[in-house]
Amino acid sequence: MYVLTNIVSIVINAVILAMMIKLRDASCHCLVDWRNWFIVVYSSLVIVLSLVGIVMRLAGGKKKKNIKELSTLSSTMFVISLVMTASILLNIYALYSYTKDLETSQCDCITSRNSQLFGFIYYYIRVSLILVTVGLILVGIGYLRSEKK
Repeated sequence: MYVLTNIVSIVINAVILAMMIKLRDASCHCLVDWRNWFIVVYSSLVIVLSLVGIVMRLAGGKKKKNIKELSTLSSTMFVISLVMTASILLNIYALYSYTKDLETSQCDCITSRNSQLFGFIYYYIRVSLILVTVGLILVGIGYLRSEKK
């Protein structure tokens, strides 16, 4: 299941990355600002991290960790998860606002196919927001439970 979700993530981000790179073409006369740059960097990193995750999973399998490794890993993972959550939220904002601005601009490269892709991106944004919200709620519940012990 882990490999499958990473493959889906790679495909989604590759499509978004290809569209963002195409919009940078000077002949398109499209709006290119920090959001385009951020989406390109974010999508590229997600693709690389997903590929690394797949390779590590296939090469290493599941290894059990001892308690000391888990406590060190959990504090590191907490910081990483905060950074990832912030970057996911920033990516959601950048995708939403950038595609909205592109729809109203006079960009020559916006076609009906891109409009369908924008519709997909809006669903992707909604699902991402729901997953981030559920994740934050679960982290909060886990934190409150750990405080009670």
